[in-house]
Amino acid sequence: MDPTIRTFDARDQDAVVALSIRAWEPVFASLQQVLGESGVFAVLYRDWRSQQADAVRQAHEGVGMRVQVAEIDSAVVGFVAAHLHHDDGIGEVHRIVIDPDHQ
Repeated sequence: MDPTIRTFDARDQDAVVALSIRAWEPVFASLQQVLGESGVFAVLYRDWRSQQADAVRQAHEGVGMRVQVAEIDSAVVGFVAAHLHHDDGIGEVHRIVIDPDHQ
């Protein structure tokens, strides 16, 4: 089934945060394995889930930020947050996350 793309709504926030944490889990697990449980990983990423959740929440609050979600059967399966620079005619993707089951 093809996803539906629509504008982010405040009701999507919990789903988008949970999706982002789920999608980044393997990346941080790999970093932890390479850097070790203590040391650099513990200093930089000790609380990565909270850091990730905060970053995702802040992504839709910026001026000029546009956030779209993709959903299948009313479930959020992806999102993109982009900052549009209308005066320059360009955009910048700040965050893009796809559910691992739908990649």
